[in-house]
Amino acid sequence: MDEIQKARWEILDFSDIDDLAGKLSDDDIGALLVSIKAKKKLKVLDIDCCHKIIGHGLWPIGGSTILERMNLPLPTTCKPLSIKTITHILESIIYASEDPSDRIALLKDITSKLMKCDDRRKAPIKDFLLKLNQLLINIVKCEICEEEGYEQGPEPIPCDITCFECFKSLCDGCNHLEIEECDNCGFTLCYECNYFAKCTGCGSNYCSNCAEEDDVDAAVTCGRDFCEQQTCFDCKPSYGCGNCMEIHTSNHILKLENKIEKLTDENQKVKKERDEVVDENEQLRKEVEELSSELGVSK
Repeated sequence: MDEIQKARWEILDFSDIDDLAGKLSDDDIGALLVSIKAKKKLKVLDIDCCHKIIGHGLWPIGGSTILERMNLPLPTTCKPLSIKTITHILESIIYASEDPSDRIALLKDITSKLMKCDDRRKAPIKDFLLKLNQLLINIVKCEICEEEGYEQGPEPIPCDITCFECFKSLCDGCNHLEIEECDNCGFTLCYECNYFAKCTGCGSNYCSNCAEEDDVDAAVTCGRDFCEQQTCFDCKPSYGCGNCMEIHTSNHILKLENKIEKLTDENQKVKKERDEVVDENEQLRKEVEELSSELGVSK
């Protein structure tokens, strides 16, 4: 009976009761986790449908050494979700284990889900991903150093950078431009998962996602199949590709034209107000002259 009872609470999945799950608060979930002694029993927690939680209701699983998977609601669908609180709980779970690397799968699970979101490069998902990536860097080791048997003291050389998509991890010494950081979104990605567009003007790096987005000031491409010219908007103030002379218009020019038009309207408004002040002053001068004349006559 004890074994049956123990197995019963190894998995807690709210996806089958999503209507009820959407109404649950942190207090409700916290009370349930305490009652089933989740910290000592729970291996899988799925609260994807719990859209009202802030996060403090998950503290009963803080410090768990057996939790293997956790499916969280997205910050975009669960507006109250506190990234700070969730991060602290994850930290307590990671560092409760004698070997924090045992919890790598848990971090990868959450990161993989977030990386599939369309809004992954916007707050708050972007902020969450950056925090998860830093947690991962803190506990993984450099793949090449570990494979080759290189060590720093009694331990393998720690990781300095990881790919957000495939989780490839390298130290600075082994990372020969295999993983790079996008200067627009801040994600670090390897060339197996992504290609980078490098601005020929300032040298800034843009991942393929940022370079292809129309609403992101990332990279302007020439447009011709044979031309690989890449220039960011900040370095593209004029028409034309310097590589093949293809003519096109960048969004940067349109922004400048709109700005000039706005300044012109403001200047015209200021000029009109100035002319009105001049007219008022002229009228006042005439009135003063008339009054002076009348006073002179009376004398």
